[in-house]
Amino acid sequence: MMKEIKKIFIKNFSLDSRSLAFFRVGIGLTFLIDYLFTRIPYADLFYFRGGLSSARSHASSLAFIHSADWFQLLLLLSAIICFCLLIVGYKTRYTAFIAWLLLVSIHAKNEMIVNAGDILGYLLLFWALPLPLNKHFSVDSALKEQKSTEHFSLFSIFFIGQIILVYWIAFLLKNHPIWQNGDAIYYAMMLDNFRTYWGDILLQYPYAMKVLTYITYYFIEGSVPLLLLFLGFIPQMRIFLIFSMLMFHISLNITMHLGMFSYFCMFMWCALLPSEFWNYLKKYIPKKSLDIYFDGKCSFCKKSTYLLKTFLILPRIKLMEAQSNPSALSEMEKRNSWLVWNQDKGWQSHFSAFVELISRSPLFFYLAPVLRLKIISSLGNKAYALVAKNRNNLNLSIPEDAPLFQKRKWVFALCMFYSFCFLYIIAWNIRTLNFKHYEKYFPRKYNDAGHFLHISQYWSMFAPYPMKKGGYVILSATREDDTKIDLWKNGEPVMITPQAPHRYDKTFPVFRFRKMIENIIHKKNHQGMRKVYLRYLCRKWNKKLKENPIQRIELIHMSTVTPEPGKLRAPAKQQSVASMKCPSPKEK
Repeated sequence: MMKEIKKIFIKNFSLDSRSLAFFRVGIGLTFLIDYLFTRIPYADLFYFRGGLSSARSHASSLAFIHSADWFQLLLLLSAIICFCLLIVGYKTRYTAFIAWLLLVSIHAKNEMIVNAGDILGYLLLFWALPLPLNKHFSVDSALKEQKSTEHFSLFSIFFIGQIILVYWIAFLLKNHPIWQNGDAIYYAMMLDNFRTYWGDILLQYPYAMKVLTYITYYFIEGSVPLLLLFLGFIPQMRIFLIFSMLMFHISLNITMHLGMFSYFCMFMWCALLPSEFWNYLKKYIPKKSLDIYFDGKCSFCKKSTYLLKTFLILPRIKLMEAQSNPSALSEMEKRNSWLVWNQDKGWQSHFSAFVELISRSPLFFYLAPVLRLKIISSLGNKAYALVAKNRNNLNLSIPEDAPLFQKRKWVFALCMFYSFCFLYIIAWNIRTLNFKHYEKYFPRKYNDAGHFLHISQYWSMFAPYPMKKGGYVILSATREDDTKIDLWKNGEPVMITPQAPHRYDKTFPVFRFRKMIENIIHKKNHQGMRKVYLRYLCRKWNKKLKENPIQRIELIHMSTVTPEPGKLRAPAKQQSVASMKCPSPKEK
């Protein structure tokens, strides 16, 4: 009986190495896209001096080592490089740790733009650091034939435990009748700054919103964590739960602007895909195999072919030294090229051999017709000739697993450290349910450890209920000729109306501005950043408007209150949040 319970427990908290590889690539891509499109383009506002980076933070950060703009940019670019290395799985353990360190440092530099998605992202990476993220689809594993194994350890338990905490704590925090009576989705959809075009459509169907509220509250957040905790060992049940959560987060992403939160959640659930799922998909890999012959005397040739096999996902491809087959050796010497043997087409060489492999890849097969075009094929052959000519001067470094994590003493130390962290976040999450009651058991003085390690968390997504107060922003700027323009609308004339602009969500340059404006207007600890932001806008716009510069600027919030279902919304109330005279160019 005990053996059966142990077997079930291990199965319940095991993670397949292929799922972890998919998770690694997914969150790496998400981080990369986030930094390239929502951080780097707005670095002068978010991280440079003169922007909002002067906001105080209680968390540790490498960004506080030096305040110079070049140093902040260096951290951002270093993070981007680490994300790229994480995606391809190069020295994965070290890369993942450095990426996590840079993530938490950059986030701490400006907490005004950090949302739940950012916190979830670096927490997932933290719990995944000791997991075998590089056993598949990685440079680390390219020269080794990896067996698809299930990984069970304390670290897999903690990783799954964090996922369960995200939803179960969010469920317990939603203790308002709005969730029980089915009105929560309605109030969430009434937030103009979050709602998308598809959210507009959903808002027209009250009954559908009630049903979705019940599904979200009772099934997604109330039942799924418990089913995963107690029935996750059943492959069919786990796959059902995973695909249910994927559909839920896809629907969230379609109807609301939630930043990277939904993407991190989707890849997080993909990390739980059981071995049975991948084994089922493996049946559909084409059974026709190809044979690749490379020069056994060329180290670069061997490593490059193994990398192609790994990243094109070609498990049935056979890699062999040409010297092991006389006919292949003769053909290789005659063509002066690596070779691909296809039973239907015969020998393929040069760039044509590469295109043949592309055509068999389940990831990139659609590129083959383009690569076969005469112009591209000609360029490809020239590129191949250049590489082949210099192959002896090229060297591909394919590392082994980090030996640090293979020594028992370090594994034991990691287990102790992560055990402490997991117990700590359990206590932290319990305290969020009723701070006044649990503070005596877990006082504020213990917060420093959570802030230093960046494991503090609060899963209050639309809890205890979605905000009933909303509104929109007007940045009224008075120019030298007394005309007024709205900087929030890229310099259009100021129009103060009682109704929110059509598609107000589209006025945000990127989703991070939504969190920034929310903090500036509503959070007391960020009120000091109001005039910092206005001063930044003065400098930025007066560089464009040299002949007729801005003399004065005012941040206006048009406040709205969401009415009860079926009732009309009252007109917005105008509130001046902050105003100032723009400094002259000579002033600092």
